[in-house]
Amino acid sequence: MYGRTRTLKELGENGIGAPALGVGAGKDGVMAYAEIVGFNEQNGSTVVYDPEIVSTYSYAGTSWIGYDGPTSIENKVKFVKE
Repeated sequence: MYGRTRTLKELGENGIGAPALGVGAGKDGVMAYAEIVGFNEQNGSTVVYDPEIVSTYSYAGTSWIGYDGPTSIENKVKFVKE
């Protein structure tokens, strides 16, 4: 599992589709799930599950990461089984 990172343009704009300056932390803007968990813990990131897109994102300052967390994976598996 992995996530895509971005450097946000504005501190207060951090939702899905928020304007970004470019890729963020990680190699070429990609972080493994274990790296994301560590980043979130070290930076006191806010973690958000978005039920509309069935995905998770987190942000701290201008750092933003979009990824699938436990809740989004669980809901996607449920959908496939239905």
